[in-house]
Amino acid sequence: MRYLFLLAVLLIGYGSLYPFEFRGEYLPFRVLFESRPASPGDVFQNFALFLPFGYLGMVAWRRPPRPLLFLILVASAAIYSTALQVAQLCVPGRDPSLRDVVLNALGAAAGALVGVMPLFDVRRIGARARAAPWVLIGLWLAYRLSPFAPSIDLQEWKESVKPLVAWRPFPWTGVLHDAAAWLGVACLWAAAPAGRFSVRWLWALALATLGLEVAIVDNVVFPANAVGALAGSALAACLGRRPAAVAALLAAAIAVTGLAPLGTGAPQGFQWVPFGGFLHGSMLVNAQNFFEKAFLYGTLVWLLREAGLGLAVATLGTSALLAGIEALQTRVAGHTPEVTDPLLALLAALFLAVADRPCPPEARNPLESGDERRKEDL
Repeated sequence: MRYLFLLAVLLIGYGSLYPFEFRGEYLPFRVLFESRPASPGDVFQNFALFLPFGYLGMVAWRRPPRPLLFLILVASAAIYSTALQVAQLCVPGRDPSLRDVVLNALGAAAGALVGVMPLFDVRRIGARARAAPWVLIGLWLAYRLSPFAPSIDLQEWKESVKPLVAWRPFPWTGVLHDAAAWLGVACLWAAAPAGRFSVRWLWALALATLGLEVAIVDNVVFPANAVGALAGSALAACLGRRPAAVAALLAAAIAVTGLAPLGTGAPQGFQWVPFGGFLHGSMLVNAQNFFEKAFLYGTLVWLLREAGLGLAVATLGTSALLAGIEALQTRVAGHTPEVTDPLLALLAALFLAVADRPCPPEARNPLESGDERRKEDL
């Protein structure tokens, strides 16, 4: 886990200083103290950037005591963030500010608090318990509910549900994507520690998520989201006990959505710079894309391992699928093929190797209730 923490530190620095084109002179230091307006996407991105720093730092060390470790992590995040903001003074296109330092420190504090929660504390897991399912479910909810800023404007609520009320023709690829994702959530929930799964609870979670999306700033609920959630909840009763079937459906959804629309166009250049696509355009959209992909690829690796494959084989299979999709995207218009997606699958596998220990074969049942597990233990 300490290696994952160090990797998170390196990735934070990579994302903060990309594209590493330094100007000859520093901007004046007063730029750091200037008050400039920030979009919700910028605020969310700077907050979320240091969440892994706090979480991985909290679960990577057993000493010192947690209150002291919490203070050390927050202080370290603030110092590291300040150093990055100073370095950004000579990076063209960057907008350094001490406001970002505060948001980064708050993100590290939030991540550390998550790390001490029993559901997410990797240090407390046993041979038959796992923390990764809750983390993966959290990534899916973060994708759907970011930037977590509720709106009190009734007009925004109306705009959020307008596509749903109009109920115009919608792409079936969106239905497949959401149905497979919610089906994956069902399997994760059933295997998570303290996860008392039932299809009724999954229906409730899906409907609650759709309802909360309406109240989130810059969020819209589409008919495909509603149909996909309902279809995934219905399929959970049939396919939830078959991780291989769920993995096949999720892999198909990833492939179809990764290539849709299937229109040929001019060959696209392959982007070999890791995570380059997440560092341009809207930071809010980029953060949502990261949460979505981390959930999909991590869940696919997890399902393949639940189906009986080793972690290495599951990781190689997922990475090969994603590499194939990226290669085909060079011939499909409207896509940006890059090396990032296969790397995300590898990072997800590294986390699963530490935070998720599979159950013994005789106890492997993704939809077995928590009460049944305890009876078997007795």
